Parts: sequence; structure tokens; C-alpha cells
Amino acid sequence: MARPAGNTRLKSARMAAGYHSQQALADALKVGVRQVRRWESDTPPWPQPDVAQALTRLLGQDLESLGFAASDGPGSDRVRRAVLADTAVGVGLPAVPTQAVPVQPASVAH
Repeated sequence: MARPAGNTRLKSARMAAGYHSQQALADALKVGVRQVRRWESDTPPWPQPDVAQALTRLLGQDLESLGFAASDGPGSDRVRRAVLADTAVGVGLPAVPTQAVPVQPASVAH
């Protein structure tokens, strides 16, 4: 049986940024290599806010681009939006205003 590919977005970004091993990224972020393995798994856990900011800064992409599903974010939608805004600002991306209540669905399909 084929082995699951895992979070290929994060692995690709890691390799493109010059971190050729999980240990190299773990050392740069000051986390354990086991945590990097979890992030590169099929269902990566959402990083803690301070580590998320460092991760996005190092790899130059936001968390969703790195393969972290928005629905798996920490706690409520409000908290997730705050974490995304903080990490975007930390990387130099423009901050997107947040809304307390969504005005429109994310797509026509919803």
C-alpha cells in the first residue's frame, strides 16, 4: 500500500528555503524535530502563535499556503483570524480586516 504523502506544501517550502532536513528546520525554529514531523504529516496540527509567526517568517508564506487547514486552527474563528493576521503582518503581508460575523459564504458552493 502506498504511503500517504503528508503535508507536501510545508515540505516543499522547507526545501525551497534551504532547510534540507526536518532537523534543520526544527533547529531554526527552536522546536523538536518531532514537531516538524507532525507538521509534515497528513493532518498537521496548527502551530502555536509564536512558532507560527517564526515559521511563516522563515518560509515566506502564510500558514494556509503551508498546508495548515483553516478548519484546524486554534479555538474559535475569531482566534484563528487573529493568528492569521499576526502571522501575515510578521511576514510583511498586508493585514486583512477581520469581521465579527461573516457577511458572505467563502464560496458560491457554500
